[in-house]
Amino acid sequence: MAFFALPNPTKEVTVKFPIDKVRTSINEVITSLNIYRLLEEDEITNRFRIFIKSEGISLITMDMGQHLDITLNEISPDSTKLSFEISRAVGVIDQLHEANRAAESLNSFITYFSKSLQGKLSEFAEQNEVRQKASANSLTVFLWGVIIITLLFIIIGVIRIRIGNGL
Repeated sequence: MAFFALPNPTKEVTVKFPIDKVRTSINEVITSLNIYRLLEEDEITNRFRIFIKSEGISLITMDMGQHLDITLNEISPDSTKLSFEISRAVGVIDQLHEANRAAESLNSFITYFSKSLQGKLSEFAEQNEVRQKASANSLTVFLWGVIIITLLFIIIGVIRIRIGNGL
């Protein structure tokens, strides 16, 4: 149990769309983007629980992803209130950078959701996918560069040791 934990980032948004359109848009975001996976959907209480995969090097930081809880409340036939809360999949948010990353994940989902309501999710998702592939490619090039430089230092060290020992 953590001695110090930060509160989970939350946000409430009211949209002027019927609850069925909102529910459809949430499902569209989940199925269109591979970083989201639906864990639970309760149509009676209008709750969603979504798993958000970690981006980047999650094995080093032991980041197991995040959970996003969404609750829908129908205010009127043409207006819906959404309540978002994001938390770690394992443990609690106890460091500031984790809270910042959770808030960024929450804002990203809300951006995707708003694009889905406007009917522009597919083009927005394609642009974002191109950006993610470019950053993944640059990370791959960087890691290969580190590996090659490390191997060169090892080879040079072995050669210097053999020359120093007189072969």
